[in-house]
Amino acid sequence: MILIARFFRFLFRFQFFKKRYFGIYNRIIKPWGLFKNTESTIYYDSTLEIKLRLRDWIQQQIYFFGYYDKRGILFIKSHLNSCDTFIDIGGNIGAYTLIAAKIVGEKGQVIAFEPVSDVRKRLIENVSLNNFEHVLVEPLAVFDRNTELELHISNEENFGMSSIHAHDENSGKMERVNAVRLDDYVQNNKISRIKLIKIDIEGAELFALNGMKSTLEQYKPTVLIEISSEVLEGTQFKSEEIYAFFEAINYTPFCVREDGSIYEFSTDNALVYTNFVFIALE
Repeated sequence: MILIARFFRFLFRFQFFKKRYFGIYNRIIKPWGLFKNTESTIYYDSTLEIKLRLRDWIQQQIYFFGYYDKRGILFIKSHLNSCDTFIDIGGNIGAYTLIAAKIVGEKGQVIAFEPVSDVRKRLIENVSLNNFEHVLVEPLAVFDRNTELELHISNEENFGMSSIHAHDENSGKMERVNAVRLDDYVQNNKISRIKLIKIDIEGAELFALNGMKSTLEQYKPTVLIEISSEVLEGTQFKSEEIYAFFEAINYTPFCVREDGSIYEFSTDNALVYTNFVFIALE
């Protein structure tokens, strides 16, 4: 099956087929279960190694196109520098973690929170493949209090969709995990600086934000966060509440262009792209 995967990877180099990926996925790849048991280790961002399960939506796109959410990746590449501290909340298999680790280098620090055990195993494996000793993988959810949570574990087609909320990608499995307030974590671990925080936790974003308010006000890190109205439909939150949270602590919202640069936010853009940048006002 890896030969078929390589064939598709070759086809998707051409714009004609690349534009039709979603149609090909829905009509051929998914219904035929082409890559149900296919794994491959490839070079990622030129010099990194990443092990992928091609059945998964995000990992498949990394395999075929080089990145998932290329805008967000390009943003962190332009924003992070050597020696910085990056916090990845919802680390998944390491798409952001690995690139951030390469940028900040051994004198920097990357902390990746990934509570789902099966996903975390792959994240740790990918960190180890690249010998990143300055990456700390935490088996914790980030929440508004220190507690235990029950997560609805996602199926293997959407490996990173596990959530505190029931959702369409449920596998039917549940997993109990420990959760922590980021404010407490930062204080207890004596973290003295944070340049950038990325948050993608499937509808629990506002819970996490409420538990890191002091950290944001003290260190003023830039925040790259998923705000998806579609995901939030299954929760008690609305996207407007997230915008209001940031406004209350003097953070300004921006949208991300395809080249990773940012531009002025408008609610119209929220219909096109789900990752937004919030920057503290000086």
